[in-house]
Amino acid sequence: MLLSNVHIWNYRLLLDTNIHLDEALTLIVGKNNAGKTSFLSILQRVLSGRKDLDFADYPIQCRSTLYEVLWKVVKGKISIDKAKDLIPKTAIQFDIDYSNEAEDEYLGALSPFIIDLDINNNIARILVEYQSILSDTIISEITDKISLLKVTNPTAKSKKSSEIIAISNYLSTNFNKIFEISVKAINPTNPSVFQIREVSHLRDVFIFKRISAERGLDELDNHDKKPIGQVMERIFQDGVIPFEDNINEKIKKLKEYVEQESIKAQDEINKLLEEIIKKMIRFGYPTAEDLQLKATTQILLKDNIIKDTDLAYSISGENETLPSSHNGLGYKNLIKIVFLLQEFAQEIKKNSLSAIPLLFLEEPEAHMHPQLQTVFVKYISEVLEGFTGNKIQILISTHSSYIANSVPFTQVRYFKRLKECVICKNLTDFYNTCQNDEEKQNNLQFLHKYMTISRCDLYFCDKAILVEGAAERLLIPDMINKCDQAGLFNTKSPTLASQYCSIIEVGGAYAHRFFDFIDFLGIPTLILTDIDFVTSKGKKCLKDKAKRTSNATIMKWCHDKLNIPLSTTVKIEDVYKLISNDKLTNGFRHIEFQKEENGYHARSLEEAIMNVNRELYGISHSDSNFSFDSEKQKKTNFSLQLLTDDDFLEYQTPSYIVDGLIWLNNQEKIVYPVTITVKEKRKQNLTIKTIKD
Repeated sequence: MLLSNVHIWNYRLLLDTNIHLDEALTLIVGKNNAGKTSFLSILQRVLSGRKDLDFADYPIQCRSTLYEVLWKVVKGKISIDKAKDLIPKTAIQFDIDYSNEAEDEYLGALSPFIIDLDINNNIARILVEYQSILSDTIISEITDKISLLKVTNPTAKSKKSSEIIAISNYLSTNFNKIFEISVKAINPTNPSVFQIREVSHLRDVFIFKRISAERGLDELDNHDKKPIGQVMERIFQDGVIPFEDNINEKIKKLKEYVEQESIKAQDEINKLLEEIIKKMIRFGYPTAEDLQLKATTQILLKDNIIKDTDLAYSISGENETLPSSHNGLGYKNLIKIVFLLQEFAQEIKKNSLSAIPLLFLEEPEAHMHPQLQTVFVKYISEVLEGFTGNKIQILISTHSSYIANSVPFTQVRYFKRLKECVICKNLTDFYNTCQNDEEKQNNLQFLHKYMTISRCDLYFCDKAILVEGAAERLLIPDMINKCDQAGLFNTKSPTLASQYCSIIEVGGAYAHRFFDFIDFLGIPTLILTDIDFVTSKGKKCLKDKAKRTSNATIMKWCHDKLNIPLSTTVKIEDVYKLISNDKLTNGFRHIEFQKEENGYHARSLEEAIMNVNRELYGISHSDSNFSFDSEKQKKTNFSLQLLTDDDFLEYQTPSYIVDGLIWLNNQEKIVYPVTITVKEKRKQNLTIKTIKD
């Protein structure tokens, strides 16, 4: 059995979000506030059986409907039963695939949720809703609240506005009275057919474990117990032995030894304390008539073990040790995670035949260096299966590009924040689309190899810039700041200088391989490349002798925007048409290359910079025949001179780069408002709605 799909409605920004899960490992990526933690939050709430719903988790987009419905009930315009149907519900739906189970296989806790009679169906569907439970008592309380506040609210524009505000104030502190959890077994072949189930039935279906990002690893996080001491505390708890059998025997001996030594120590200490008390009699107390004092104490060595046990580090062959504080938090983090995984593994062993193991690991990269992050995600499935012998579905949320780029596209789910909601993009869809086209398939293979060997953080940026090489990568951040300081970004706030922009070095020959991926992710992207003039025979030349461009990215752009067949040579006149016909933008993408300035058309970044900074390089204003000599000066040295040499710090930025940065600055970070038309929704395959029944 495995959890194949989760659909969430009306929880925070997850208004209508569908997440398809991989059978082994699903990686949840996306920028901050993209809904990754919200996904974890509702999973934990529902699978732990929490019956209430917090006001803060109910979407703002649904609240106005809720207020309006309650107002109509108070005014007698609709009945309570009608209101229950109109109030948007928070809900989550689980699709569980049991197709790999044999016909006579024991389905355990899933059995109550299989209610269809179709032998060809292998999906069990569970719908969990937080549905409204309005009553006359609640409506009476709301009415009283309105009576108290509607007259005393001077900011309200009307009587109704004042009453709506009163309803909002009531709900902010009484929201748990409005909703309660409901669990249904749904017939996947006929969704209108369902049966009510107990919350306990749902809890039995999953063995759910959350390992959160806040693991309290540093000694400063807990003054009473060190991290390893917290592990010892669990060991000494009755009935909690979360380890393999060969370790359990050692733990049993440890506990027996501690108990025996505690008794011995207690007897000895009591004798000594009794002698001390007897010596105190000379001070006149107690006398023979008074109750006599007898010293006693309770020695629990396990308390000291729990409090004072810590990791120490030693050098091989030496007897000396160093405290754990002398080593990095990354290793403590890893040790703590492994312990929690062991604990989870033991729970799975107890219920391996009756439930689905589901592990949610939140940002495991905390304190881990990049290489450790990559190795960790690569082997976690293998390690867990070694602990349990069972298949485990693992969900990992991350902000680490090292982790994100080390797994296949088919295991990545990209959470994207829109203006008023969050959607989940399944990169399996992107992968499958590429399989039907040879060029796209080649691009896919390139992307995966590139992202594996390079730190590519497209999943986590607001915007992206694809550049030719190291020279551009060094200079672009400084050029962004120059444009910002010159006031060229004034139309937007925050400006591009304050946004998270990923600069990716791809070269002119490879930028076009990113086009489909950028379009799929929906990230505003600027492509800066060189025009690369060549003769008809492919030899580098100046503009006056140019017949075409050798730049693969520009050629691909011309094919796409000018409808030039791929088998046809792109002429230099075609490249100029991109500029004259405003063809430099294509969806989320915008391309820029060198333009004519000061009567000269540069061929590369370096020549373009020299052209607009002629005084710095001793070039005459009438000179139209200069070039950058890469044999005399390396491109990176050329860039570093502009960034570090006092004489060059005030350099001017070429116009094609300025134009591109202004375009990128003016793009919205968050796109697709909820109010898009039905036609646009269909085009984007996007549905935004609220569940009401």
